[in-house]
Amino acid sequence: MMLEGDVVMGRHTTSNVTDYIPIMAHPPATESDLSLEEFLMINNNNGSKGIKLDFKSNEAFNYSKIILKKFQQFLKCPIILNADILAGPVNATAPLVGVDFLKEASYILPNSTISIGWTTRYGKEFNITEGRYSENQIKEMVKIVTDSGINLPITYPVRAVFAVNNTDSMKELLKNTTSTGGATLTIWSSEGDYVDAANLSKLIKEVGLNKVYVDVPTDLRNQLNLSGASTMTSTIMINLIASLTLLVMSRML
Repeated sequence: MMLEGDVVMGRHTTSNVTDYIPIMAHPPATESDLSLEEFLMINNNNGSKGIKLDFKSNEAFNYSKIILKKFQQFLKCPIILNADILAGPVNATAPLVGVDFLKEASYILPNSTISIGWTTRYGKEFNITEGRYSENQIKEMVKIVTDSGINLPITYPVRAVFAVNNTDSMKELLKNTTSTGGATLTIWSSEGDYVDAANLSKLIKEVGLNKVYVDVPTDLRNQLNLSGASTMTSTIMINLIASLTLLVMSRML
């Protein structure tokens, strides 16, 4: 089981310090009662659940480096460092985190898994109901990894609604990844995404259960026929983070 949290720059609501620091909050929020440092400290002191940190901007990652370095020798759990570094489907916005994230993250936490993906755009508000990862988008990501010379495990977060439309590209993405640490997919979906469960099950099986993590809403997950695939659910992760927040507050009282 993984604890997942977004890292943004913002204000700590229970501190007298008014400067912006790395906090655990989902954009566009810029206030939180849980800082990145507190999140790491609590998880480290209360078990060995894995952590996935999703950095939402270059600034958030840059200010987090010293904190991650501080905890490097004390972290007992698996850790995934995630950022969207390329623009993806469909006509998605430019990412707020640069491609240098790959090298810098692997240097700061050399025992981590690096998660790098694409920004995406989908839904009724954008009038977008279909799309796919283009061949150029896949090739560009592979080139970035190859040029980095990284040798850590890599996972590529891909949005299910797009990934199911080009299984061959997903296979090529993993096949052409040169990192000696190996490569996997993290297939994710948002509430409201229309994803055909049968097609998603087929994609996962064709790619290989041992090469896929699933991070989708409970309703969709329950429709999948995976028999053995590793799964992470958004509901579980959100509830766990909420429980950590309560623990922080109780310790401050």
